[in-house]
Amino acid sequence: MTNEEAKALYDRAQTLFGENQYAQALEILDQLDQERPNSRHVNYQRALCLAELGRDEEADQCALRLDGKIEAAAMDKLRAAINKVGQRANTPSPSKDGTTANVLTVQGIYPASTDQCTIMVHIRSGVFHVNDQLVIVAPGNHRTTAPILRIGTAETPINLVRAGQNVSMLLKADPDQISVGASLSAAANEEAYAATMAVTMDTQPRAAATREMTQELIAIEKMMKRGEYGDAERLLNVYVLQHPGHYSAHRLLARLYLDAPAPLGSEKRAADHINKAYEKGGAKDIAVIRVLAEARGRNGDAGQGLAFLERLDVPGIEPEARSALAKWVYDYRERFKLGHVWQFSDAFGEVIYEASDHESALRAFSKGAVPRDARCRRDRIGDWQSVDEALAYEAPEIAKFLGIELTQRPSMFFFSLVTLLIVAILLAMFGPMALR
Repeated sequence: MTNEEAKALYDRAQTLFGENQYAQALEILDQLDQERPNSRHVNYQRALCLAELGRDEEADQCALRLDGKIEAAAMDKLRAAINKVGQRANTPSPSKDGTTANVLTVQGIYPASTDQCTIMVHIRSGVFHVNDQLVIVAPGNHRTTAPILRIGTAETPINLVRAGQNVSMLLKADPDQISVGASLSAAANEEAYAATMAVTMDTQPRAAATREMTQELIAIEKMMKRGEYGDAERLLNVYVLQHPGHYSAHRLLARLYLDAPAPLGSEKRAADHINKAYEKGGAKDIAVIRVLAEARGRNGDAGQGLAFLERLDVPGIEPEARSALAKWVYDYRERFKLGHVWQFSDAFGEVIYEASDHESALRAFSKGAVPRDARCRRDRIGDWQSVDEALAYEAPEIAKFLGIELTQRPSMFFFSLVTLLIVAILLAMFGPMALR
């Protein structure tokens, strides 16, 4: 390459840089760097291009190659320019309505088909969720949208990505419509955002007033507990006719048909009655929801039954109630073989990843899809905890990877032994008094 050719290419790269075509400018500068690896001008411009593309570490390495080779004032100017770009890239920009704009820079394009492609991106501002619509501006100011089908790899997909991160995205878009170095924006999909919220809204079922459970119904419920299902059924049917507006009798009938042996027991009849209880005003009664979930599970729709149980986890629920609910959900998943899931949330309180097994969770941590300081909870319910509290003892391999030191937990044998000792001491102290 002659000096004239090199100068023409360098001038072209500077022109592209001025037009914000940083990726194209970098391609030319990389070519020049191979031809003239010690060129201070080329390295200087490459550092600026790398910074604009969000490749901060490479920009710093490029600047280091110039250390001692250019004047201190020029180096300070370069460092200031790189830092300024980095701060701008990681500071959310306001959109027209005053909210935070979601902007990314395309770093690479890998076509998958005529209408799908994977892109490598740097998130300059805001947050992107799966199913958000990227806005692509084609020549002639023609705008099209491309839904985000996946964030991260197929092996470790995540729900969202924030400013400052580099990640891959699978888009439903013609790869020819997107160019390297392009800046794409997106308006957040409200449904996708709501799906990642770690706290559910306070519009879900709560315990209903106890006025529904009359003394007559309480007496019938005691009959059911004694196994007197036939008599209880007759009384409940009479009660339903006399009190058509009450739902608790339907709930008890549903419970009866679930618990009674054949030929009286009937899972289908149980489903019919609990649906009536729900429709007649029991939608916010915890007792109704529990029977509804059981009936759905027994009738082959355990997934829907689980969803009803999960809706009971509302803001402001008492710790004891939340703990009991978490146990209900755990037991329900076990009985109906629904498996278990671990959710991980970021510092902003949004669910970024779900794992159905320990191996998937470990892979997400090792690939950086889940930050090391993420919060965790099991089965999408209950309080959020640190990973060492919620998962490390169940998955020592994750604890080892994260460098969590596990202390020895007391075994059940230890607790049983302590209980026996306490009972023995109480008998020794109060036994003689009890015999008097």
